[in-house]
Amino acid sequence: MLFTDEELASYPGVEGITPATTALLRTLAQGRIYAVVPQAIADASDVAKGIALEVVARAFRNPNGYAAENVDDYGYRRPTATGAAGVYLTAEERSDLTSLDPEASGSRVRSIKLKSLAQRYERR
Repeated sequence: MLFTDEELASYPGVEGITPATTALLRTLAQGRIYAVVPQAIADASDVAKGIALEVVARAFRNPNGYAAENVDDYGYRRPTATGAAGVYLTAEERSDLTSLDPEASGSRVRSIKLKSLAQRYERR
């Protein structure tokens, strides 16, 4: 588990969150985080805990995903980066999580040696 109920209750912007909402948002946030970094690594990391708390708080504070809201002649705007409300990771959060896993950082990047254009024409 990435955070306790007490830790979430003391996090800014989540006053009045119910136990049922806490349980649901925790499960959804953990699912997103564990998809990026293994559970054993995430559960031991304060970085992952902070990200999980912010993901849950963001979903609770702004359930509709509004990036802007007007009062007169009501209007709203959603951010183009997320496109929807709910539990999501930002690109920066995903990058921070990926950096926690040493196995993930080097295993997905490969390099190959390319022949130069000059070498190609020397053979002809």
